[in-house]
Order: sequence, then C-alpha cells, then structure tokens
Amino acid sequence: MSDTGYQLIAFGGLLAELRAQPSSQNSLSFNCALGDGPANAIRAASRLGCRTALYGKIGEDPLGAALEKLLLEDGVDLQNLVRSPTAPTDTALVSEREEGAFRRVYYGGCAGVGAGTGEFDLHPIARSGFLCFGSDALAQRNSREAALRLARYAAGHGCTVVFSPGLHLEMWKTEGEEAARQWCREAMKLAGIVKVTTGELDFLADVSDPDRAADRLMLQYRPRLLLVSLGGEGCLFRSVYGDLRIPGFPAEAPAERDAGEDVFTGAFLGRLASNGKALVECGIGDIAACAVFANAARAIAAETGRMPRLAEVEEFLRQRLI
Repeated sequence: MSDTGYQLIAFGGLLAELRAQPSSQNSLSFNCALGDGPANAIRAASRLGCRTALYGKIGEDPLGAALEKLLLEDGVDLQNLVRSPTAPTDTALVSEREEGAFRRVYYGGCAGVGAGTGEFDLHPIARSGFLCFGSDALAQRNSREAALRLARYAAGHGCTVVFSPGLHLEMWKTEGEEAARQWCREAMKLAGIVKVTTGELDFLADVSDPDRAADRLMLQYRPRLLLVSLGGEGCLFRSVYGDLRIPGFPAEAPAERDAGEDVFTGAFLGRLASNGKALVECGIGDIAACAVFANAARAIAAETGRMPRLAEVEEFLRQRLI
C-alpha cells in the first residue's frame, strides 16, 4: 500500500461458489469460484490496473485459501482480510436450471459471526478514493453493522461510498424481501455513487421503467451519480453532471456464462478511481468515458467468459471506435 492509500476498496463479498462439474458416470466434482459481488468487481478493477484492497473475512479452510489465492494473483491487497479459525468461509452451491438461470443455496459462515470494524485498519480508508459494498454485506446483522460503520467512516473522511447491491434474495430468507429493500435503501443514503441493474432498480424504486425509476431514486437519495447497467445494451446514468445513455458493444460470440456484470462494475469504478480526479471534480465527459470503458470490458467478458486485462480493453476500443 502506498502512503496515499488505495484507489478502490471493497468490503465483503467473500463467497465461495461451488458449481457441480460431471467427472464420471457416478461422481461429481466441484469448481470453486469467487461469488459475484464487490470482491469479484474489485478483482476486475485490479486486473485493469487499479490499486485495490479488500476488507472482509474468510475461514481458515481450503475454500478460503482458494479465494485468497485468486485475489492475490490478480493484485488485490489483502492486509485487511481477516481469517477466522472457528467459522467457515461463506459458501453457495450453484446449479443451473433451464434457460441458463442459476439457483443458489447459501451456507452461512464468517459473515454470520461478524467482522467488526475493530478487526480492520480504518486509516487507509481515509486516504483512499472509493469504498464499495453490496447487499451481501447487509444480509446478516453482524456484517451489516460493520459495512454501515465502514461506509459512515469513509463518507466522513472524504472517501466516496459506492453501493452496488448485487442482489440475491436467496441470502435474505431469514429476514425477508422487505428487509432487503429497507437495508439497501439505508445504504443508498450513505452513497455518493449507486450502481444497479435494471432488476435492482425495479426492486428498489417500485417502478419498472428504467428512466422513471432512475429519476425516482435520484430524487429520493440524491447520490452524485446513479449508474444503471442495461447488460449488453450498455448503461444509463443520472448525475449532478447531467444525464446520458451509453450504448453497449454487442458480444460477437457470447460465452456460455456471462461474467460481465462484475466486470462492468469493476471496470467503471476502476477507471473512475484511476483518472486522478475526485468525484466532485469529474464532469459528464469523464463519467461517459468511464462508462464506454466499462461497456467494452463487459463485452470482452461476455465473449470470453473471463475478466480482461487493461491492454485487451484498450485494443478492443481502438478497433471498435475507429
């Protein structure tokens, strides 16, 4: 870590996803991947050249070790990753249903026993650009308290808070759907940037039309920037700088599993954090450029099923924007 802190910090999102892979007629093996959310988004940002760190908790077990190795290989700083000797790493068993839909069954672990702010070094946050967290950190009381305290600390020390729900209602079975909506809305009150999908926008604003729903959230919560992902169609944003809709780049040969949403989030935030400006100093051109970059990164991920490197995105844009 440099004396100036990190460009982008994420809290939470340390989930081991186990996907069944047929290995023989009578057996299955499981592929372990980092679940979608802030940790995966920050991994994407790190691969694109952003100086990143992750605050979170894993178990001292093989699944936690696998996630830690993955993040370290992509350059994410893990000095504030807490390792629990007693609680297991949060895990989800993932199965694919018809038409590519996925079903997740969650098994609680470290998030449920808490990651209090006392376990983390808060000083780097005050010297960093952005702190991102999602609804995964709000789904259980202990991690929720830590997430909101970190967000309040960041907001009070000049670090822009980013809330990107990454909503999986399966994680909210104990408290229910209305609790998920309530706590996401509480998080938006602290955020300078809110990034949502169209489904999350509908859920949070109770309006199905993306433009009307975006207008409603901007009026209610007044972030400096509301970014709405439209999938392969691009994105739209509402902001204090102005409003725009940025078209996406069609994926030429879509991968079986679209890895693009976390890549889009990480690419946008990573580009924004790397431009050398505070959010309050950015203009609509800066925001639009970050959105174009993020759309390109997502298109590459959709085609290849993996997270791109910076040189790949730059070459993609050179070819597509000639």
